[in-house]
Amino acid sequence: GIYREPKQRFLVPVEIRDSQTLIPIIVANVLPGTTIITDCWRSYEILNLLDFTHLTVNHSLNFVNPETGAHTNNIESKRWQIKRGLPETHSRHHRLFLYLGEYLWFKICATENKDPFIFFLRRVSQL
Repeated sequence: GIYREPKQRFLVPVEIRDSQTLIPIIVANVLPGTTIITDCWRSYEILNLLDFTHLTVNHSLNFVNPETGAHTNNIESKRWQIKRGLPETHSRHHRLFLYLGEYLWFKICATENKDPFIFFLRRVSQL
């Protein structure tokens, strides 16, 4: 997920993309009242019943919802960036948490304009 303001993100790898898996993750990581933008995947339909504003975009019709302006371009771009950084081997699934952690670390460093190595040393020294 991406919080547009402030620019933060969270990543949770899942094996099954059903509502029983996704909704608890969303509830645990997204504040009530937040606007959530998704595609029209059936697993997200229940969001309308929870304390979220749920906007959708039907990718089989358009990439931006013409009525609401909702789009998933930001998250789709992030997903592509992450997948591009993964090795093309079968072992990537076993190390997915490591790859996601690395991606987030470098994004945090870039957002805060920090040298990743120096920032790492400072963070470790605080443990």
